[in-house]
Amino acid sequence: MKLSNQIAIVTGGGRGIGRQTAIDLAQEGCKVMIASRSESELQETVAVIREFGGEADRFVGDLTRQENAQGLMKATLERFGPPTILINNAGVLRVTPFEEITMEEWDSVMDVNLRSVFILSQLALKEMMKHRRGYIINISSTAALDVSSAHASYGASKAGVGGLTQSLRKAASPYGIKVSAVYPGMTETQMVKEFHEKNEESSWLLPQDISDCIMFLLRTSERCLIKDLIPVNR
Repeated sequence: MKLSNQIAIVTGGGRGIGRQTAIDLAQEGCKVMIASRSESELQETVAVIREFGGEADRFVGDLTRQENAQGLMKATLERFGPPTILINNAGVLRVTPFEEITMEEWDSVMDVNLRSVFILSQLALKEMMKHRRGYIINISSTAALDVSSAHASYGASKAGVGGLTQSLRKAASPYGIKVSAVYPGMTETQMVKEFHEKNEESSWLLPQDISDCIMFLLRTSERCLIKDLIPVNR
């Protein structure tokens, strides 16, 4: 896929992986709509993009609510046009012993990490089907492949993202729309650092590493059959 003039939506775009991906997409010539619940972080990301001449706008809202996801899609259509790229990156992490996880925690993690991905993917797919082109990339986690007892809600939600990606891929394929999942390992983001301490022996990925994987998938989509990527810690 040639990225120049593509229209991209990036969720969780105010910091970490989402922020880096939004900046990299804009540097490639994409018009980027960045979504998050934090307006100040979005403003900063949009300012960085506009500073180097990129095109970007922001949408503030809780994407677990269907009306907000619809609002994001409407804002994208009105500002830039039909999206051709969707990066479902928004996520939350909770580290709690299995026996202490509350239903409130379980539901909140599932809502952000899985429900919002389904809602926005469905909306984007309907738009992409009209034009028979597009690429949806969902950010899962290696925590989905080996779920620890303290990451039950997070790991299960990210495993759900993997299953959802497979189903979405089958629905999208007849229309020429590509769907992939990226499974980052431990990545040096504010979210991860809130729950895990990095020591001298730690080998963590950087947000740039994950963005590089996303860019690889997008750039090679017309000649590469790779479905999902698991970045390797450096």
